[in-house]
Amino acid sequence: MGRTEPLLKLHGTQEHPRMLSSWRDMFGEGDSHTSKVAAGIVVGAVNAMVATLFYFLLEGSLFTVWEWIPEHIWAPLVGDHFWLRHAYTVLVPTVLGLGVGLSLLYVGYPGDLPFMVYCVHHGGQIPLKHFVPMLVCASVSITGGGSLGPEAPIVLMCGCVGGLVGQWLGHKGKMMRTTTLMGMACGFAAFFGAPLGGSMFALEVLHRVGMEYFESATYAVLAGTLCCIMYHSLTGMAMGNIWNFPTDLGQPSIHNLMVGVALGFVGAATSYVFLKVHKVLGHVFESLRLKKHQLIMSTVAGFLLGVLALVVPHSFFWGEFEIQSIIDRGGGLLPHIWPKDQAIAYDLGKPGPNLMVALVKMAAISVTIHGGFRGGFIFPFFLTGSAVGQAIHLAIPSLHPVVCMMGVASALDVAITRTPWASALILACLSGQPNVLQPAVTAALTSLVLTYSSKFQLIKTQQTRRFSEPEPEDEWPPYDPAHGE
Repeated sequence: MGRTEPLLKLHGTQEHPRMLSSWRDMFGEGDSHTSKVAAGIVVGAVNAMVATLFYFLLEGSLFTVWEWIPEHIWAPLVGDHFWLRHAYTVLVPTVLGLGVGLSLLYVGYPGDLPFMVYCVHHGGQIPLKHFVPMLVCASVSITGGGSLGPEAPIVLMCGCVGGLVGQWLGHKGKMMRTTTLMGMACGFAAFFGAPLGGSMFALEVLHRVGMEYFESATYAVLAGTLCCIMYHSLTGMAMGNIWNFPTDLGQPSIHNLMVGVALGFVGAATSYVFLKVHKVLGHVFESLRLKKHQLIMSTVAGFLLGVLALVVPHSFFWGEFEIQSIIDRGGGLLPHIWPKDQAIAYDLGKPGPNLMVALVKMAAISVTIHGGFRGGFIFPFFLTGSAVGQAIHLAIPSLHPVVCMMGVASALDVAITRTPWASALILACLSGQPNVLQPAVTAALTSLVLTYSSKFQLIKTQQTRRFSEPEPEDEWPPYDPAHGE
């Protein structure tokens, strides 16, 4: 692609030079410490409001589609007929799958996580034109039960805002990249409720091994922490663990560290199974020529997601709340999905059904990605790994369930995203089990080593740092989110 113009020109460079100069004087010049701190504060504060608005939009959509409509319209319409009630589980994702296709065709193809990674490496800024398409497509995708979560949409939108703030302040090159990373850190930190782990995820996911934009790390964590505080204050969400295990892990031990190493092998093997499933399903959709017709592809994907959810409800949505049901071995009701009773019963107190949940969830993730739905796959892989870990614990009861579930979840996520430190930190926070951090890290590092081959690379835009610093307007990303995976 040839040279393109910046998406948003700085207003005031000629018309209001004095006003813009005063703002730049206030925020500091270039990549000074003062400038980075000031930018981090602005990026964190603005993105807290962006994330809050997206949260309430999603909550309203999920409540309307999965609680109000079925209770007030569908249930009175079909009465007590068992299969007609459960037909709602298939109908909604099919219709909203069509909505995803319409969004992609007429609003635009928003960038996915590989696209964001590419933008950071090549120019340092996520194009602002992806903000609205992502807002629309992700809202429809997630409400429709797609097996991708809100984290990637929030990160893209917050990353756009970070780059916009950098552009407003007149930053370029490394400083533009830093403000974009601040925005991405805000998205992860707010969504996970883990300021350090979330911010580090934004820095680690850019590379195959390690965190290479080290000069941005402190300021990204600063922005992420501020955003997390404001986001949870505005939404009223509590911070801390979201899953409750029947027993605490207790003190760290060499035994659990070694179990973590073994679980790293299991997580790596699970990622290999997923990539094979993803490749096979891709070939099937290609052979049927579905990918050439976005409306049909998205609608078919929605229908398949509904069928999978009818058989295995735990495969529906992104998995954040479904993990608690895995912990409770099927106890309690799954949120969002309607009707609440399962069409086909299975016992999560046995290893086999947990492995079935993991396999069906992998298929659901792949169908969601191929269908053009937008969202993040971090929580979906957490659920997949948790199901495999629960199966291991049930087969070998002497192994602690916290170590098994969080260890495999960490290893699987790292095999796909290459984020060992962030994944372990986030899981320790969300599980409310700080002592699971050590076995989660050993599992993550083992998986990181085992899956270094490019055969395991789902995010193909990850790369080592380039020490030449292109200006954003000199090298705008040619990556096409409509065809990249």
